[in-house]
Amino acid sequence: MEIKLLAMDLDGTLLTTANCVPSANAFAVQQARRMGVTIAICTGRAQCEAEFAAVQVGGCDYIITCNGSMLFDNINRHYLSFNIIPYSLVDQVLAILDSYDVFYQVYVDDAVCCPAKHFDDFAKAPMAQAYIDMFHDSQIPLEDPRRDIPAKGLDVTKFYIPNWDTRLLADIRRRIQKIPDLEVTASSDYSVEIFQAGMDKITALRKLVDHLGITFDNVMMIGDSENDYQAVRAAKYGVAMDNSPDFLKNAARFVSLSHDDCGVAYAIDKLILTPAKAAQLPPDAPEPPMDGASRPCRFQ
Repeated sequence: MEIKLLAMDLDGTLLTTANCVPSANAFAVQQARRMGVTIAICTGRAQCEAEFAAVQVGGCDYIITCNGSMLFDNINRHYLSFNIIPYSLVDQVLAILDSYDVFYQVYVDDAVCCPAKHFDDFAKAPMAQAYIDMFHDSQIPLEDPRRDIPAKGLDVTKFYIPNWDTRLLADIRRRIQKIPDLEVTASSDYSVEIFQAGMDKITALRKLVDHLGITFDNVMMIGDSENDYQAVRAAKYGVAMDNSPDFLKNAARFVSLSHDDCGVAYAIDKLILTPAKAAQLPPDAPEPPMDGASRPCRFQ
C-alpha cells in the first residue's frame, strides 16, 4: 500500500462541532490501522487536550501537538521531539498580549494557562461550546504570566489568542511577525497562534516521516485550517475538509465532506479502504456499485 502514514488534524477535521470523534471516523481509522497504516494526530492543541481524541478514535501511534512543537510516540509513551520558546521571546510576546488586556492561553509543558483576571472570559471566547465545557476547569490561572512563568520554570510551547475582534487579531499578528524567531498562524478566523519559528506541523511531520523511513509520497494528511496548509500541500494525499477555506481546498489533491459529515471516514474510504479492496479483486471482476450514501468530492 502506498499510503503508510495517515495524519489528521483534530478541530474541524477528526472532531465534530460537539468535540467528539464520530463512530464512523473511529471505525475507518482503525480499519486503516489494521491494514498497517501508521496513525498520527496532528493538532494545535496541547497534549492534555488531544489525548482524549486518541482514545475516542480507538488508539493512534503518534501525536503531534502545539502546531508541531511536540512529537509524541503514543505507543512507547515518550517524546521524540519537544521544543520550547526561549524566555526572552516569551516575555516579548506577553508584553504585547498584556498591552491589549484580553484573554489568551499559554501552552506550558502539558498544561494550558491564562491570565487570572481573564479566566472567566474563556467561556465567552470564539470556540466550540463543547470544547469550552470540557476544558474550562482545566485552565490554570496565573496572576502575572510575565512573572509567574519564569518563576515557576514553565516551558512555553505556544500562545493562543481567541477573540471575536478580527481587527485586534490582525494587529497582534502584525506586531508579533516583527519579532525574529517566531511564527504566527491561525486555526480559525477568530484566533491567532504563536510559536517558535520552524516548529510547525510540516516540520514535525518531516521528523516523523524520517523516523518511519518513508517519504511524503506515502503520507495522507487531512486538515481544515491555515495551520494545516503546508502539511496538506506537501503530502501526496493531501485532503481538505469541505469546511476548509478555499485556499486550503485549492492546495489539496482531494476535498472531502465536512467534519460534521464524517469527512475523515469518507476520505479514508476513498483513498485507503476502497483501493485496497479493489487490489484484492481478480482483474476481470466487475466494479462494485456505488454506495447510495456516497457524495461527490473532487480530485485535482
